[in-house]
Amino acid sequence: MVRDPLHSLSVTRYWATGFVALLFASLGLWLPSNWTATQEYPVVPMFAFMAPLAQPYGFLAIPILGTLCVAIATFDSDTLRDRKIRRTGWFSVSVMMILGFTIDQHRLQPWAYQTCLYGLVWTILPRQHSMIFLRIITASVYFYSSIGKFDFQFTHTVGQEFLNTLGRFVGWDVSAWDESLRNRLVLIFPTVECFVAFACLVPRTRKFGGVLAIAMHGSLLCLLSPWGMNHSFGVLTWNIVLAGQAYLLFVRPGEIPTDGTESVGRMMIASLLALLVVILPLTERRDRASSEAFHWDHWLSWSLYSPHSSRFHLEVHQSQLADLDRSLRSVVEDDANDDGWHAVDLAAWSLKVRGVPIVPQARYQLLLAITIAEQYEWQAAVRGVIRSSSDRSDGTRHEQWLIGQTELKKAAQAYWFP
Repeated sequence: MVRDPLHSLSVTRYWATGFVALLFASLGLWLPSNWTATQEYPVVPMFAFMAPLAQPYGFLAIPILGTLCVAIATFDSDTLRDRKIRRTGWFSVSVMMILGFTIDQHRLQPWAYQTCLYGLVWTILPRQHSMIFLRIITASVYFYSSIGKFDFQFTHTVGQEFLNTLGRFVGWDVSAWDESLRNRLVLIFPTVECFVAFACLVPRTRKFGGVLAIAMHGSLLCLLSPWGMNHSFGVLTWNIVLAGQAYLLFVRPGEIPTDGTESVGRMMIASLLALLVVILPLTERRDRASSEAFHWDHWLSWSLYSPHSSRFHLEVHQSQLADLDRSLRSVVEDDANDDGWHAVDLAAWSLKVRGVPIVPQARYQLLLAITIAEQYEWQAAVRGVIRSSSDRSDGTRHEQWLIGQTELKKAAQAYWFP
């Protein structure tokens, strides 16, 4: 078997190329809103003082990130082996990503967070260590994604959609099967994913784990395709990128020449980063009923295709419907209870306007609702309910109803950052 001494450079080049593809699959997040006709969808910054930077960042993000990644992907091997050039490029990418996250929380897509982490790893560590850390991070993605699916909500909702879609592809009417059988079959999905996580960490089973990961992403591409569950183009692109990454990290052989000795300080920083990436997802459902408790975000905890996440359900009074922009009006639902209040489907609005999934986090969705209420000057004509993460065993959630813009803003102040 031929081993590739430039293997780690191939991984760097590959991720730079994949990241450019992901940027173009989600242009509504990165370009100025007036270029993409998304002005009606508000920016939700982490900190209010960052909001004025939204337009300048939109002008610069794609040119800077695209140029950096194209340069990394096309540098000749001798240039890319230069540690200073490699580190400068990826450090610049990570800084731009962090700035983008603080200006608009909607950019905290899992692939964007993953790229930021990878950039920091390539900034801090030499090649002989970066591959180890990338494998740890990738295995943690599979592990936490699988753990989030051993859950009542996944078993009875998204998992059933997976199973029904798979059945439709092979000509089976899964809906006619016994419910208990269907629930048990659904658990095969997270079981395989969990096995992949551990197999990819063990050198003896790493290649098999990588092959299984590629097959898993291929299956997801079929299930989530326009012929299946019709997920966004960005989600499909990410699965393609992850399949290629699995080949490079776990299947393809490679020997990694040393870049020389590395300082103890850099190793400690990188180890701390990896530790945080692995440990912080444990807080995702910690004290789930409290908005004041520290929770690492669902997506940053690799809660993928798992509906247990917290959320905010927005409603607007019928007296305000005539003033709504066309795109927002298109996601307002009928008055289900004949009480004059209409639900607003923020998740559908995100896909319709920006072409990407909404951040599955009550904090973000509440802040988005507040921004909309401020734009339309809704006071008493807005209400909603914060729903906590679901209980793993029975799917129940804690709910907090909020009436009027004042109560919405008061509830938002309880979160650990705005």
